[in-house]
Amino acid sequence: MTSSQPDLEARVAAAVRTIADEPQIVRPPLPIRRERRVARGLQRWAPAAAALGVLVMILLVAGVPWGSGGGPTTAAPASKPLLPETFAGMSLVTAKLSDAPLKQRAIAVVSQGNLGTTWGTVQKVVVGADGRTYRRIDLAESRGAQGADAEWHNAQTLLSADGTQIAVGDERGGATEIPLLDLVTGERHDVKLARPSAYRLMGWSPEGTKLAVTVRDVAAREAEVFDGDEEDGRLMVVDVSTGSWQDLGVYQNWWAPVAFSADGTRLMVQNYVDQSWHLDAIEVSSGRTVASTNLPRDWSITGYAPDLGGAVVIQAGDDDTRLQVMRLPDGTPAGREISLGRSADPVAWRSAGTLVLFSTSHAGRSPELIELDVDTGAVRVLATFEEPLLGGVNSVALASDLLADAGTTDAQPERGPWPVGIRIAIGVLLGGIAVVAVRSWRRARA
Repeated sequence: MTSSQPDLEARVAAAVRTIADEPQIVRPPLPIRRERRVARGLQRWAPAAAALGVLVMILLVAGVPWGSGGGPTTAAPASKPLLPETFAGMSLVTAKLSDAPLKQRAIAVVSQGNLGTTWGTVQKVVVGADGRTYRRIDLAESRGAQGADAEWHNAQTLLSADGTQIAVGDERGGATEIPLLDLVTGERHDVKLARPSAYRLMGWSPEGTKLAVTVRDVAAREAEVFDGDEEDGRLMVVDVSTGSWQDLGVYQNWWAPVAFSADGTRLMVQNYVDQSWHLDAIEVSSGRTVASTNLPRDWSITGYAPDLGGAVVIQAGDDDTRLQVMRLPDGTPAGREISLGRSADPVAWRSAGTLVLFSTSHAGRSPELIELDVDTGAVRVLATFEEPLLGGVNSVALASDLLADAGTTDAQPERGPWPVGIRIAIGVLLGGIAVVAVRSWRRARA
């Protein structure tokens, strides 16, 4: 039997009502992909991780001496002067001399840094005679200036032969005094200049009572370091204990070297006269020239030769430095010419026949202090230098009186209390990391 049309319509209507009355079907949520969960987790913790990364980078660039201490301690005096077997590299966490005095004699001053800024990326560092105490000479940093190369240059420093004093230069002009830093007591003593000047330190007398200085009248502060010219200033000697000055009546080229004799009675002066370089030996007490000779082309003096009756002269080269001792006053050679086979600068005498030189990086080797036997030409490595990122070694000065009996030490560096700026920066970063970490943890729990 077939259904009538009305019955069919009634059944369809009933079916539609039944479907409409059914509860709404809710689709189950799709599972969150693992990648999205990981990404959200990273987003929550990214600020803390970034802050921690910045802190680690600051500590790495600062050269933090991991595991080597560095607290505010004073090193015990050694029984004899010590050189580090390896001079520690530049570090931004080395304490300033004004905050943490050395309280001992110094055996070396090292100029470090490749990036000239006012943030401490170029430093003058004094190393104690214990071979492990390092301090930044912050006065040299504050008296520096931006050079013609647009980089910051620290002021010149000069270490006395006995390692007790550092004189600080000022080539900007407008200086009224020469600061002297007593490394043992931590005190500062100023030697007054007659008038505002730019000056360059030329040398300490062997006994540490006199300074040879080239002085130029420059009343105003200059924006850049004074570069010098053909007639730069007058060569003068000052007695640092009395403050009395003596004008030697010599116009000295700003960059030309000067050296005291071993007994402190004469100055060896190099000057350019009549198209050639001359060596003059000047008596300090009278300013009288007692010996003079021509200097071979491309050669320059580096100092008096103790007990050898002449001047030590070098011809510097990129790959080879040659060294010769010249007698005065006739300029004849004393001994043979020595070829070092590397670029090196004489620093100090260790004995009458042993010269210490600073050898720059060569043949893939780090900078070194080397000993040269001037009789045989034999070379021995005395110490090496670390060179961290942006921390190249530019020059070294040594306390010559301490070298004869000096030993070496492999002790870790003692850098003193960290500078206030570094401590504040690290404290702020650690606080920021803690805040971000707590907030991220609370979000994760919620």
